[in-house]
Amino acid sequence: MGDGIPLTDSIKLTYNEQAVSIREAVAQFRSCGLLQPLGRDMISLTPIAKRWLDARDPITLIATLHAYVRFVGEALAAVESGNTGHDELLRIASVDYGTGWTSLDQIRRRTSWLRAGGFVELWNTRLVMTEAGRSLLQDLCLADPMMIFGLPESKPEPEFFSATPAIQELLDGEVPPRRMAIGFIPAGGDNLLAALSRLVEIFTPRIQRSAFLEVCRSEFEVSDTSSRMVLDTVRGIGLVEQTGVDEFAPTRAAMEWKESGYATHLAMIVHAHVACFLELVVMLHDEAGRPRRAPTDLTNVGFRGTRGEIQTRLRLLSACGMLAKVSQGRYVTTALGAQLASRLDVKVGSPVANLQTHETELTPMQDTAIDTLCTELIDAGRESGDSKRLELAIEKVLVAVGIDAEHIGGGDGTDVLATIWLEPGSTLRICIDAKTSRNGIVAEMNFSRLKEHQRLHSAAHVAVVGPGFGPADSRYAKENGVVLVTTAQLAEYVRRQWNQPLPHATFSAIFIAGCEEEAESRWHAMDQERSLIYHVHETLWSYAMDPKRVSRTRGFLTASQLDLLLVERDVTAGEAKIINVLAFLSSPLVNAVRSEDDGRFVAVISPTMLRRHLSTLGRI
Repeated sequence: MGDGIPLTDSIKLTYNEQAVSIREAVAQFRSCGLLQPLGRDMISLTPIAKRWLDARDPITLIATLHAYVRFVGEALAAVESGNTGHDELLRIASVDYGTGWTSLDQIRRRTSWLRAGGFVELWNTRLVMTEAGRSLLQDLCLADPMMIFGLPESKPEPEFFSATPAIQELLDGEVPPRRMAIGFIPAGGDNLLAALSRLVEIFTPRIQRSAFLEVCRSEFEVSDTSSRMVLDTVRGIGLVEQTGVDEFAPTRAAMEWKESGYATHLAMIVHAHVACFLELVVMLHDEAGRPRRAPTDLTNVGFRGTRGEIQTRLRLLSACGMLAKVSQGRYVTTALGAQLASRLDVKVGSPVANLQTHETELTPMQDTAIDTLCTELIDAGRESGDSKRLELAIEKVLVAVGIDAEHIGGGDGTDVLATIWLEPGSTLRICIDAKTSRNGIVAEMNFSRLKEHQRLHSAAHVAVVGPGFGPADSRYAKENGVVLVTTAQLAEYVRRQWNQPLPHATFSAIFIAGCEEEAESRWHAMDQERSLIYHVHETLWSYAMDPKRVSRTRGFLTASQLDLLLVERDVTAGEAKIINVLAFLSSPLVNAVRSEDDGRFVAVISPTMLRRHLSTLGRI
């Protein structure tokens, strides 16, 4: 592997003689400082890994692991104190360092490394440090638990509690409707902050949608649909904003967080955009510092998200250092989290935590209902002991967006039968099989049985919905004409269909082999058209409000003039599309633009009023 090897190459594992791809073989240790990517499909050893292989020096290996992996040198330091067993190391890692580990697996993994290097020995159940361990410990820079959770006493007014200008505007301004769902962040629990930070870097200074999707697919190794979900997530939590028809850039608040590097600043941004975020810190706070069990239902404080949405918040709060997980489902509020919530005067059940307080483009109950259904869909996919729960969740989300879906289940037929209306007298049947998995990857599928269900119900297509699928099943599914849809993908499709309805025939393409991208393509075109409407109107309004231009042209512009002005703003649409937009804006239903017989147009209402007017049309 020294000079690089394709991730698609195979290798035979010595312990079970199975052949796996290089990508699968290195999945567990790609971020430990020993491997580095070479483009998208190659990987090689880092210089320090080559140095270790040449010298076989355990000090080099453990020092590298300590630099890239949590609680390695810190575990060695804990052993130095004496009378330390694995259970005590687990307590130290969870409580003092906030790892959130609830089993000994991660602890035993680290002590095995240290024992193999000769730095620790195991005497019965007690770990003892060797002289080599004491020598190594002197050269390691260890994490300070006080800096993770607490506050240095010498800094009673630390600057990481002081909001930056843009973040302060978010906190001081009129509270906007806060979204129920955080969304998909392409990282594990320990890497959430690094993933969000990297995403902001990718958008800096600005990037086109297509370019971002390509970078996201390559760097995070996710699908096209997941990449689009990531874009929705970073926009929804306040880190990215749309600056052009198909262009995005970091928000001012996000750039200020990147500059400071303080997790408190990220927590402030997310709290301003996401319902019931720092409120969880207040709910879990105990004056005596005792752990509390995290809630699984927050409807009593106006939050109607399900358990999965609460878990996402707990993971992000823990990554920001606001909470520390001490055992399964039990958390303690850190000093950092308690003081931030206190300074922001966060109160449980206050209007800021309740989506029903503010008017939204759809009624809060409607938005909340679809979020709740989608969250239940994702949660149900992980409930391996109750497949019926997932079957019912699939039926409910499809019915919510107008699809005729019927739950059958029971083993004799398909789980959910969807009947799609195409046109008068023409329908399409799709068999949908539900598969659950606690670890997120469906174990096995019987493709012959799926085909039997398809024949039984005279269905045109068959699809499987589950939390995730392995590469082998994905290949077999393609060979058998079966579409695999993850619960996260279906939830995202349903949310988009709720907000941007497509014809049922187009939406149902997500379940049809070879047509999965049709709905995405239509949504993308709708996004571009909607963005162009606002760009055209804002340009007209700026001319109507400019005294110098009004004195020369009365604030009027032609379609060709608008096209040139938009090109200067990096918005390329073409005169024909602009003419269509102007026809829409000047129609009696909208009446935001007035037209003259000579083909000139002028804005007659402000962009704010236009947005408000268009939102009211959605309630017809």
